[in-house]
Amino acid sequence: MSYVTQFSSMRDYAERMNLPLRTEVVDFAIFDFTDLPPMANVSLTAYQQSFFEITLEITPMCSLQVDEFHFPASGHRISFIRPSCLLSLQQPADITGRGFTVFIGQKIIEELFLTTRSLGISPLFDPTRSPVISLTSKLLHEITDIFAQLYYEYTEYGAASKTILRAYLGILLEKVARHCASTTKLPSVSRAAELTANFHRFCQRHFRTHRTVKDIASEMNVSPKYLSEVVSRTTGQKALSILNRYRIDHAKALLLQTTLSPTEVAYHLNFEHPNYFFTLFKQTIGLTPRQFRYM
Repeated sequence: MSYVTQFSSMRDYAERMNLPLRTEVVDFAIFDFTDLPPMANVSLTAYQQSFFEITLEITPMCSLQVDEFHFPASGHRISFIRPSCLLSLQQPADITGRGFTVFIGQKIIEELFLTTRSLGISPLFDPTRSPVISLTSKLLHEITDIFAQLYYEYTEYGAASKTILRAYLGILLEKVARHCASTTKLPSVSRAAELTANFHRFCQRHFRTHRTVKDIASEMNVSPKYLSEVVSRTTGQKALSILNRYRIDHAKALLLQTTLSPTEVAYHLNFEHPNYFFTLFKQTIGLTPRQFRYM
């Protein structure tokens, strides 16, 4: 049976992958691929992490499965991984890639989100967008410079550069948000839109433990009725349907990336009754969990 590995902290992940980590810097880390020790060249199957991750691949390094989507190693790209994502990493031993990986704690992301409204269109926050973006030569050059500055501040000054690190991180996310917006008309930002965006973020973080809209509303300090009305008016979907969709999408990833049985997947996602999970899955996807796994 294949279970999902949970990395509860950056330190846990760094120790597993034998990565250098500055202990005096809280909730942030950056690694240059060229500095990674040989033991970092391993594969990880079906894992989740408690922090956000942004990886810039200047040259292809590994194939990546994020939830139900597979991304082969190819071209210049940047990937955005949320804590709710399920990942499998396959890294060829004979390829030495060039690039950077940034780990970011929840608190920093929350602060950046609250101060920079346009970030809502970034793949880091918008689950409807692909977590992997192919980069043009121009955007690659601009983003590589930002990663290089982040790496320099982190390695040279550590915790003393906390403010500068956050500033560069904000610039990086703004650059990507602008790139995403170039093909998407940004909606006007209203109170309803902000509340709906926050609802999505809470769903991303709590879909395993929070089964109802009431549970999410409690976390957000609003009434369930008000939250449901705003989300429905903004999205045209019921709030519970959105929450359940997060659970079902994660179930799809578990079925593809692990050998957990459908019943075990149901319990992993904290469904009280597997039959309810099977029914919800069939209603949402049009296939039973077993049919989806082997289609």
